[in-house]
Amino acid sequence: MNCESCGTETMLCMTVLDPDGNGRTMWLCDPCAIHAGAPISPGDTSPRAMIPRLRSLSEFISENGRFPSATEFDYSGSFPVLDDADVTPSVACRYFDDLINYISKHDRIPTDIELPDPF
Repeated sequence: MNCESCGTETMLCMTVLDPDGNGRTMWLCDPCAIHAGAPISPGDTSPRAMIPRLRSLSEFISENGRFPSATEFDYSGSFPVLDDADVTPSVACRYFDDLINYISKHDRIPTDIELPDPF
């Protein structure tokens, strides 16, 4: 089965609620399911599980030129509250993009020496 959102192969089927409260069943890959509101499963602590949320955060910052508020982006313990960040949104966006690339390539979180954390 293929993801109904992006077309990649998937084995995850979930019920997605429409704004009117009606549910519909959809086949979604993990990143699209997380984007649709599915939580990252508690057993999945791999760095790759962070990539969809990092990508969403980076896209928001890039498109809006600012950090999202808690109501605009569900932090749910995965990211620090960015309101107190001492870095500009463009620096944060570059860091998140570099972090995504590092995790994709090495399948692990980089050390501060490999990728210094600007926060």
